[in-house]
Amino acid sequence: MNGHIVGRGKPDKRGKRGAPYSIVLEMGNDETGKRRQKWYSGYRTKKEAETDLHRILHELRTGQFIDTTKLTTGQWLDRWLADYCLHLKPYTVRGYEDTVKQVKAEIGDVPLQKLTTAHIQKMVEKWHTIGTRANRGPLAALTIKKQITNLATALNKAVDLELIRKNPTTKLSLPRVPKQERSVLSEAQVKLMLAAAKATPMYMPILLAVTTGMRRAEILALRWRDYDPVAGVLLVRRNAVQVDGKVIFHDAKTASSVRAIALSPSLIDELEAHFKRQATERSAAGDRWQDHDLICTMELGAPMKPEWLSARYLYWASTHGFSVTFHGLRHTHASLLLGRGINLKVTQERLGHSDIGMTANIYSHTNAEMQQAAVDAMEAIMGVA
Repeated sequence: MNGHIVGRGKPDKRGKRGAPYSIVLEMGNDETGKRRQKWYSGYRTKKEAETDLHRILHELRTGQFIDTTKLTTGQWLDRWLADYCLHLKPYTVRGYEDTVKQVKAEIGDVPLQKLTTAHIQKMVEKWHTIGTRANRGPLAALTIKKQITNLATALNKAVDLELIRKNPTTKLSLPRVPKQERSVLSEAQVKLMLAAAKATPMYMPILLAVTTGMRRAEILALRWRDYDPVAGVLLVRRNAVQVDGKVIFHDAKTASSVRAIALSPSLIDELEAHFKRQATERSAAGDRWQDHDLICTMELGAPMKPEWLSARYLYWASTHGFSVTFHGLRHTHASLLLGRGINLKVTQERLGHSDIGMTANIYSHTNAEMQQAAVDAMEAIMGVA
């Protein structure tokens, strides 16, 4: 490489809307004396362009720079994780890391600029029929879809930076994700489950799931300060995720993301009794108690791990004859409300769905039954039946 290397960031009039900044590296002159430049585009802000410029110049000075024409798919995925996923939540990053690991094992050595739809299609077919190199058996269609979605995100960034011309995932043929029948409990089964779980650590999470419709992550993040017995509500304003064996809490993104769920008198009574039991346990534990102000805890006040709860619940439920997942308790709540004729809009608000169409689509079977009940009622009103 001849001459002095200089880099500068500037707006690029050729840039795409929303990503107008580029950086240009002055690479000196070639053998004929012609000026050599290297362009990188697709940056949303000047600061983002300058940050990447400093990285590239540092790699050039230290001999770590990789020519994009020789960049492998695996090298790009590693760089994408390290440089473009820093702002994401740990739980999201962990999912991306899993995808990168699986993809690198199959097509990591393929040069990025030569990566084709055929390469990825072959990988998808292997995952669907054989599985990954971890030998865990064929992957479910939904799992494959999630992995390809993650890969597409990484390759979209490569397109933005003009490392590749187009994203080879756009024309893939993915295994069809079967529509699953959502298993829910009847009113009688809910009563039996609550009675059986009464003396277990899972009782309060189960009770909250079937009576409020909250998600697992929301239930395990609830604090006593989120409970207002006078107003009779629980405020859902954060969630709990498990990353590398640790529980991390994330607050709601905006104030509008916080929702209040009205509580029944019987649930308020249960929460009051639970508070007194927990106070007794806290007093007995003394300095050993971990005070996180959580409603649902492990022994000594430690946060309840989401994955532990799901695994423990599934084992317990199967031994007691209940074939519904913990998430299915949320569906149970919605189905029972709709079955009782509760307004769809109210159900949507309790579940925290972004729009009513999502609620209507998920519970279309229950809605169909309600529609038929409405037809029968109209028939009776008109004197036909």
